[in-house]
Amino acid sequence: MSDLERRVTTLESDMKKLLQDTAEIKGLLRAMPTSSDFKDLKAMLAADIGELKGRVAGLPSAVEFGELKGRVNALPTTAKIASIVSIIGAVIAIILRWQEIVAFTAGMVAKH
Repeated sequence: MSDLERRVTTLESDMKKLLQDTAEIKGLLRAMPTSSDFKDLKAMLAADIGELKGRVAGLPSAVEFGELKGRVNALPTTAKIASIVSIIGAVIAIILRWQEIVAFTAGMVAKH
């Protein structure tokens, strides 16, 4: 085989590969979405965004959340409630045993 024939054979083989690659690219391009597909997607996204904006409009604002946090922080804690209950319990115990306390203190004063 002469050099020219070998070069032509190589060129023909490369041309077949090029045609196959071109056909594959054309197939991929046909399968790709068109601009009208993107318009439909854009319309769907716009509808979804509108729905989300409607939902967000009904939610409390950051200021309202801040006010709520302040109100929650102002509520008494468990320790505060326990302290108040303990104080009330002590006052009730003193009231119920007042006579005994007076008698005890009177006895202490009399001994001194």
